[in-house]
Amino acid sequence: IKLNPRNGLAHLLLGYCAWQLDNKKLAVRELNAASKHKRYREQAQMALNIIKETEDLGQNTKD
Repeated sequence: IKLNPRNGLAHLLLGYCAWQLDNKKLAVRELNAASKHKRYREQAQMALNIIKETEDLGQNTKD
């Protein structure tokens, strides 16, 4: 990403890695960046939706 910040695949993969490591802030940032690239938009949006749903579920169980 340092060499080519416009690389959508790099943002997508970094988002997946961050998500796997439970770094949701970085995951969301990178998946949002990936979603700006038409080729990766659908995959990035699906991952973002899952992250949001799991966060919503976590908040509902704390109530």
